[in-house]
Amino acid sequence: MHRELVELAEHIGAVVMTTPGARGIFPEDHPLSVGMGFPWGSPVHLQSDVILAVGTQIGETMQFLMPPGWAGPASQKLIHLDADATNIGANRPTDIGLVGDAKAGLAALADALRAGTPPRQPVEAASSYARDYQLLKRGLVDNYGSVDSSPVHPGRLAAELVTFLPEDAIVCVDGGNTGLWAHLSLTFRRPRSLLWTGHFGHLGTGLPYAIGAKLARPDRPVFLFSGDGAFGFNLQELETAARENVKLVAVVNCDSAWGMEVIHMQKVAGTNIGVELGPVRYDQVAKGLGCHGEYVESSSDLRGALERALATDLPAVVHVAVDSEENTNPPGLDDFTSMYAAENT
Repeated sequence: MHRELVELAEHIGAVVMTTPGARGIFPEDHPLSVGMGFPWGSPVHLQSDVILAVGTQIGETMQFLMPPGWAGPASQKLIHLDADATNIGANRPTDIGLVGDAKAGLAALADALRAGTPPRQPVEAASSYARDYQLLKRGLVDNYGSVDSSPVHPGRLAAELVTFLPEDAIVCVDGGNTGLWAHLSLTFRRPRSLLWTGHFGHLGTGLPYAIGAKLARPDRPVFLFSGDGAFGFNLQELETAARENVKLVAVVNCDSAWGMEVIHMQKVAGTNIGVELGPVRYDQVAKGLGCHGEYVESSSDLRGALERALATDLPAVVHVAVDSEENTNPPGLDDFTSMYAAENT
């Protein structure tokens, strides 16, 4: 589907936006990429006159393609291609429904368009949105990449991963605020490079996903970027990874709290109630379960710890003690929370 999507977009000059779970299916450094349509909005949401949705339920992470995040059915035509006919029209009125495989369907559409229309250049506004997305991504990394602190700024941890991750890495993302730092900083250029879900469990899925990814693709390095709350759900599976010799690197963004809940509790109750976690050394837990462990509390020690974790022949955990106050408000949190507030009213 990757090649077919790129060819179709380039032929008609259309910008491409993905859901969080589909990142990498279209290279995010491509001049037609406007990245991920979540959690922040984009002028593309409101100004597109035709939307081609492929292989998606059109769920909450895309605000159901409905106002106020999108212009809505009155002014935006929707073509929906999906293998499951029950998804078409379920969450948003559809103008043209196409039931079929995403890869085959995109190939057929591209062939038909090539036969009937010449290549089309993207409109300038669309190109500018793509450029703005690239500048946003670079700005996040540049702004946090030089922050030197102890404990570590979570933005610095995310920026460090951006420059450290191998090009062929598979990244699993787990956690609330940690997920926002990851999604807003990382750039995916190839398909099947991200495992994340907001549907099937969400918290705690990261380590099992990482183990499964490495078993499926032993030739590719596998990284998990997780919050400490999320990591605690299934950390016992480190024993599984050690026993089965599944080499992976788990980076734990540790603020000793349910990070996304902290700021909400402060807004609702004016104080923190039941959102703090005890002082757990996940690197020591890893060693006790037969894995390699690293502990980091200073930005200057990040790179060395990541290098050692990648070099070991054991599954590895890098416990990064981050600034809990800085972790309470990652970029995009307000957009994320307002989206769900609008959905539930």
